[in-house]
Amino acid sequence: MTSTGNKRRSENIRAFIAYMLPPELSVAIHREVSQSDLLRKDKDISWVAPQNYHLTLRFLGQCTENQLSAIGDQLAQELADFPRFICKSGALDFFPHHRPRVMVLKTVAYRRMGKLYRLYRECEEIAVANGCIADRHSFRPHITLARCRNLEPKPDIMQNHKWLLAHQLQINHIALVASDLLPEGVRYRVLRIIQLSKE
Repeated sequence: MTSTGNKRRSENIRAFIAYMLPPELSVAIHREVSQSDLLRKDKDISWVAPQNYHLTLRFLGQCTENQLSAIGDQLAQELADFPRFICKSGALDFFPHHRPRVMVLKTVAYRRMGKLYRLYRECEEIAVANGCIADRHSFRPHITLARCRNLEPKPDIMQNHKWLLAHQLQINHIALVASDLLPEGVRYRVLRIIQLSKE
């Protein structure tokens, strides 16, 4: 008979590759947006906990432990010389515009525009090489701030969706993260941190 522990180890893990924002920056962004008069009283907006703020580089979906171990090893190997760089946060936006489901903070690469996209491509190639389905969507870097339910494209919100939040993101690592779907909501577990080069 298989023990509960063995069953747990054999189950697939829902995972993604991301840059996890430092706590002080996450709290600053959350405070800046959630305390605004425009949004704080809207009951149809459910805020993401600041400790969960991240910039997704590649959603992996359901993976085995062996897959994740191989992905982590290859990321560490391929990105050993990948230089750290700076991104900046930009416009606040809602997706999709016709019936918003999420509120996001867009991010863009700062000065060296290609580095963020190059990092995404590295993650994509490694994911596909280890059995993940190729990503058919365009890479739109963003940080999810809130989930929206029953939210119509209200004029008072949608006309202000171009707010700018000027923050710098020091991209000095990427993380392999498990996303556990629990009755009380989603819980993120960092499985592995891969540091980028200081050069």
